[in-house]
Amino acid sequence: MKKAWLILFIAALIGVGLRYAFPKDALLPTEEKKHIDELLAETLKEVENVTVGDTTVVIVENKAVEQKKDEQKYKIQPEDKSLVKENTLVGFFEKLRELELHNKGQIRIAFYGDSMLDADMLVMQFRHYLQKRFGGKGVGYVPITSVSAAGRYSVKHSFSNTWNKQTFLKKRDTIFPYGINGESFFVGDTATIQEAYVSYKRGPAYKELSLVNPKLFYGKRKVYDSLELATPEVHVLTDENEMAVSLDGKRSVNIIDLPNYQKKIVITVNDQGTLPLYGVSFASSTGIIVDNLAVRGNSGLPLTRLHTSLMREFNQYLDYDLIILSYGTNVFSPTYTKGFRWYSRRMSRVVKHLKNCFNDANVVIMSMADRAFKDGEEMQTPAELPLFIREQKRIADSTQSAFFNLYAMMGGAGSMKEWADAEPPLANKDYTHFNSKGAEKAGRMLFDWMMNAYQRYKEENPLQNISEENLDLNNNKVSQASEVLPIIETHSKTAQ
Repeated sequence: MKKAWLILFIAALIGVGLRYAFPKDALLPTEEKKHIDELLAETLKEVENVTVGDTTVVIVENKAVEQKKDEQKYKIQPEDKSLVKENTLVGFFEKLRELELHNKGQIRIAFYGDSMLDADMLVMQFRHYLQKRFGGKGVGYVPITSVSAAGRYSVKHSFSNTWNKQTFLKKRDTIFPYGINGESFFVGDTATIQEAYVSYKRGPAYKELSLVNPKLFYGKRKVYDSLELATPEVHVLTDENEMAVSLDGKRSVNIIDLPNYQKKIVITVNDQGTLPLYGVSFASSTGIIVDNLAVRGNSGLPLTRLHTSLMREFNQYLDYDLIILSYGTNVFSPTYTKGFRWYSRRMSRVVKHLKNCFNDANVVIMSMADRAFKDGEEMQTPAELPLFIREQKRIADSTQSAFFNLYAMMGGAGSMKEWADAEPPLANKDYTHFNSKGAEKAGRMLFDWMMNAYQRYKEENPLQNISEENLDLNNNKVSQASEVLPIIETHSKTAQ
């Protein structure tokens, strides 16, 4: 009996120690940690009669395929590696050239994705190269809370656990509409006033830069006929100032300009669940801004749940010129028996919906990376993965979008295992997600691909009566930008 009590006592001490040693999220029950895309789950039940789990945290064993597949059938040809055809990016490239010539105006990119973009690692490098070449400062839009905030080095992002979050990964029984990244946040409820805070501090990767031109995005206050609830306020604490502002905006999307060029901003809200807050934008008025709008667990399909009218209001402030879609990790499985045409059909609708929301912005479809599954004792790329990449290319073809084949650029089949087993490694041992070094490399691949396509556009569309020698000088900035941002080795748990 004494031994039993001693064991219980030691276990309790260990439990308390773990609570302080690990982030809260790491101790949540499995079902609370999962990020299930319910729309994907419903679709797969309809198409394949299967259930779906959270593929961002689980290594799936490859049991599919009783008969051997003809790998040649799924082989991707070299010319499929990167496609920018039929002027799919002409609008974006025209604005790039205008920015390069006159150094005026802002170009903004929305980068939607899943856990492959966690902690801003890949997007941060892509943003860095673009801003080095074309100008621009700021990390762009950052939501109120994020599951990968602890691993982010482009901005130090922390928040209280008193925020309520709605996400478009769940069913539509929502109190408030979804924000630009598919999430909205609120505090308290009609019966209880609660307080919540969010803090943004310049990160190690941008330690020489202050927080640029911060703007808080929030929604319209909900009025309850039977209740008289006070108008909520935000209290903003910066390096030198403290201010209080009423959240009394009448539009569906409202902004508050916060003090500029600060090292740290803390926003505190007291409310009774009367309105949504969305996030804060850090963006210079000129140059290139890249917003990381990724949501872990997303298949891409829930993007159709973004309300067109609300997105158009967001776009009055953000004015996107390019949308990049990076999905597939939560969708692909070698066990599916009916192929992936259902996914390309539905994602084509997603692209058309986004173009309608964002003033017909140009779109890039970024393929999923290579991925290895356990086959016996080996980790191997399934023969079906190139077929899925083909369907992602089909999405681009059917929507007049550009196609960036990350899978092929990595080296095709077997490359994720090579990246994970490299010394130093470029990917995590889930053989799915990049680590910081791999994300850095993938971000550079995307930038190089885009700049090569831009250079071809300029050669095919020479300016009249204007020398582009000065633009060639700008091209030299690319080599100067070859140094990467000083990422500290990631401690993010996104792929664990």
